[in-house]
Amino acid sequence: MAYQDEHTVVTQRPLRDESVAPIVTERRETITRRPSGGELLRRIAILVFGIVQVLIALRFLLELVGAQPGNSLVHGIMLLSDPLVRPFAGILSTGSLQSGDLTVDITAIVAFVGYTILELIVLWAINIFRRETP
Repeated sequence: MAYQDEHTVVTQRPLRDESVAPIVTERRETITRRPSGGELLRRIAILVFGIVQVLIALRFLLELVGAQPGNSLVHGIMLLSDPLVRPFAGILSTGSLQSGDLTVDITAIVAFVGYTILELIVLWAINIFRRETP
């Protein structure tokens, strides 16, 4: 995404003879600014991790409210989020807590926290190599 700024620059040059008004010149400039490669990489990382976190949060909420896995939307979200949550399965002794109809997916919570920490590390690494000029 490019940003364009348009502004007018007015300059005054005084003459040697103070009885004459100074010369005023005016010009218009259009400056186009684009994000640097490092900034673009940072934005892509935030987008990817954001999508991952939304999928895991939806999975957690759907299991919390007891959504029916036979529903195509619920089934799709579970299929998409399963490979993201699977690496975190088994970290804790229990994967979920149940009380009646209520199910709390502990693995999804651990995965959400894990991906958030990973996102912070990736953004930190990107910022180390990012060179911004004013």
